[in-house]
Amino acid sequence: LKIKGQDLPAAPFGDSDSLVIGEWVVALGNPFGFLLEDNQPTVTVGVVSALHRSIRSTGEMIFRDMIQTDAAINPGNSGGPLIDLAGAVIGINTFILTAGGGSEGIGFARPINIIKKKMREFLKGSKLTPWLGLQVSRTDRGVKVSSIDSTGPAKKAGLEIGDIIIRFNNRRINGPVDWENGLASVVVGDTIHLEYLRNNKKLSTRLFVTAAPSVRGSTLNKFSIEVKGISPYLQQNLNLPVNKGVVIVKVDPVGLGARLGLEVGDIITSVNRRKIRKVDDLKILEKLNQISMVINRKGTRLRIYLGI
Repeated sequence: LKIKGQDLPAAPFGDSDSLVIGEWVVALGNPFGFLLEDNQPTVTVGVVSALHRSIRSTGEMIFRDMIQTDAAINPGNSGGPLIDLAGAVIGINTFILTAGGGSEGIGFARPINIIKKKMREFLKGSKLTPWLGLQVSRTDRGVKVSSIDSTGPAKKAGLEIGDIIIRFNNRRINGPVDWENGLASVVVGDTIHLEYLRNNKKLSTRLFVTAAPSVRGSTLNKFSIEVKGISPYLQQNLNLPVNKGVVIVKVDPVGLGARLGLEVGDIITSVNRRKIRKVDDLKILEKLNQISMVINRKGTRLRIYLGI
């Protein structure tokens, strides 16, 4: 949204990290859009009901690290500010949970501190994916480091497989949901303070977040696909069931691979009964006319036949 003008009034930004449950907040917006015949905004009042909420949408999308409020939010309020009693914007109204279509006192706003970080990225004209270079798994306390990229930020920060992360900046980590909520606010260039346990000894480190490595792989011209060796980043980003092998990272929608049903994230395990352990093992595909390929798709073994 861009308009011409000078000396336009602007609401100050607050600090969403300093919010406490029970704090009074005000939601502004235009509920039900053009059904109201004037352009006056609607103001509703409520409290911060909860912080760091994760909500799964009707699809696969998960909204993380949200502010929950009982201030009435209705269709048309999305994109309006959630402000504190000092008039500072502490969130952007996003959506509600409702059975009947109207406000039932369960609304959610995106914290302004996350919005500010994302806006800085957008204004730079680039959208970079942050990368920590590690994967974590569930444990009794915190999250356990299950794999580390040998060239990634986690390795440089001194983390090791088996470390149990218990704090992320000022946030306590009780499990994977807390970890994912912390990641939701991270952008490239951030420095994260981590506390972790190693052999029951509490340690701490600072991890500098970098941009995710390129997923561009080697091209198999006959199939019009790109493949790449599995790394911790690819395993996490593509939700792969294994940490070794060769995975498809790109499929031309009009190429032979797409017509055969190959998908991004498919792991090629064998070709004509020859095990595939590295990308160079697939060079054989360019010379074969009769192909029996076995792939691992999200843990399911599939076989693809091709006769040219």
